[in-house]
Amino acid sequence: MSNALRKVSMTLVIAVMALAVLVMGPAATRSIAHAEEVHTIYWRAKNTKKIKLTIKATGEEITIKKNTNLTVTKRNYNWKKANAKSWVRYGDYRFKVPNSALKFKKDLCTGASGDYTTEEKEAWVASKGLTSATDQLIWVCLDKQRVNVFTRQGSEWKLIQCFPTSTGKAPTPTPAKKDKVNFRKQVYQIEGSRVQYFVEAVGSGFHKWPLKGSFKKRIGKHTISHGCIRLKESDAVWMYKNIKIKTTVQIF
Repeated sequence: MSNALRKVSMTLVIAVMALAVLVMGPAATRSIAHAEEVHTIYWRAKNTKKIKLTIKATGEEITIKKNTNLTVTKRNYNWKKANAKSWVRYGDYRFKVPNSALKFKKDLCTGASGDYTTEEKEAWVASKGLTSATDQLIWVCLDKQRVNVFTRQGSEWKLIQCFPTSTGKAPTPTPAKKDKVNFRKQVYQIEGSRVQYFVEAVGSGFHKWPLKGSFKKRIGKHTISHGCIRLKESDAVWMYKNIKIKTTVQIF
């Protein structure tokens, strides 16, 4: 398999001006097929403007019509940044598109098909060199919709708990970032909801949600919340009672 990447440049054609073209940052690259590996959540999105790609090596031009289904492989969660761009895949091509030109539709989580093994999770955490101010570490896997809890044993992180979850849906996603546990409350008011067994991190947090309706169908499979990390009662209670303040939380 070739390791060469075909370089492409990209312009965005603004719908209201047929001849107006906006250059969209650095050159995109042609992705190379590889074995499945740990990755963050992918999203289905539609482009709100026509996109034109130009292959630098050949001069070939590819036009992507407005409202085409695209796969967002690395979403930029910086809503305050006006020109924030996300990485998008279309066929063999990978390029950046401004969030303002994307309408996020739904998650493409793979939790319904299973989870990573304990060995794979521990290897991934080790590969990232993650540290924590406590002897605990939390990895919220957005793709698999799992909350993984590790404890430090010597110089290694060992998985001790794994809980199914349902994180923020497409319009109100849980951001992929690193933070720490700041506080916990048995009862807490957030975004108009009174929740129980709340453990705060990344501006929202882990908490209990009634296991019924859409949450019961989507937990461990797909996103559903307004940004919080929803858990079954028994799992939320365990987190509330056992997770230490200042524990690192890696959301990816």
